[in-house]
Amino acid sequence: MGLLNTEQRQLLLDHCIGVATHQQSEDARQLISSNPAAAKLVHLFEAALAPLATVEPEACPDALVEKTLGRLREAAQADPVAVEPLSAAEPIRQSMMRSRSWRQAVHISAVAAILLFAFSIAWPALKMARQKMLCQGQLASVYRGLEQYINDHDAPPTILTSAGEPWWKVGYQGKENHSNTRVVWLLVKNGYVEPSKFACAGRQKPKNPDFRDCRAKGLNDFPGREYIDYSFRISHRRASRVPRLRSVLMADLNPLCEMMPTDFSKTCKVRLDLSANSKNHRERGQNLLFTDGSVVFSTTRFATPNENDDIYTLRSMTHGCDVNGCETPVSEDDVFLAP
Repeated sequence: MGLLNTEQRQLLLDHCIGVATHQQSEDARQLISSNPAAAKLVHLFEAALAPLATVEPEACPDALVEKTLGRLREAAQADPVAVEPLSAAEPIRQSMMRSRSWRQAVHISAVAAILLFAFSIAWPALKMARQKMLCQGQLASVYRGLEQYINDHDAPPTILTSAGEPWWKVGYQGKENHSNTRVVWLLVKNGYVEPSKFACAGRQKPKNPDFRDCRAKGLNDFPGREYIDYSFRISHRRASRVPRLRSVLMADLNPLCEMMPTDFSKTCKVRLDLSANSKNHRERGQNLLFTDGSVVFSTTRFATPNENDDIYTLRSMTHGCDVNGCETPVSEDDVFLAP
């Protein structure tokens, strides 16, 4: 095979940073095994991404990257480097200098164009990879806060609920224990987790919410749905608890919740779509926090240890069925994350 096209390069990069779907990863492996150019490019990607494994997640200066890209564009579009006027007394030497200057200018422009092309392909995927890492760091912070809460209280945070209560009413401040986020709100309310840790770095929002008043006294839940971008496990028991076996505890927002009404006086009735991933990471997959504290990015919703349980639905749910926001699991091994 010959040179790689843009789609093939993008496929290989997605495969290297772990955001490709299962089918895309299979296609990438076939391409690597059959095309030496693909194998070489993957080797370069892996060498470039290797240092990320030893770096703590932190915000990347987007402004610096944009400035760098701007300079590359200018370099790629620049005219050849100007050459001093030739002197009649030194025609041979200056002719050689002009030739070298021309070659240098062409070389600089070519390198700049290559770098610009590489950045145009790699930057969206690298930005997504950075957001994925930031999201993983936030989930790990929530788990540390949960561990500290359990150490201090000898029990996980608990809110007494009854089966059939509406878990979709995020932000409801009434005395009834509605919404599934009231349990994790206790971690914020008591200072175990910063409220900003519940806002996914990969989530596209018109504006960032103001977290300064999130710990105001008297609130029984998060101030509103825009303050939280994650879904949490709903237990079939009366009191929430952490499952004893390794299982999914928390993940990026359930796509089902994107369709839930924000007006609590309305009836919740949405149509179930079993094909969509969380929108937090452009539907390429979701980060999952497990009960042992590990965080894994999965390109599929079937991410439980036995890989046959959709984390965003009950086993009794089917594609296209109506969901009213009050459903609960019928067994402890049926993972269901909401809202």
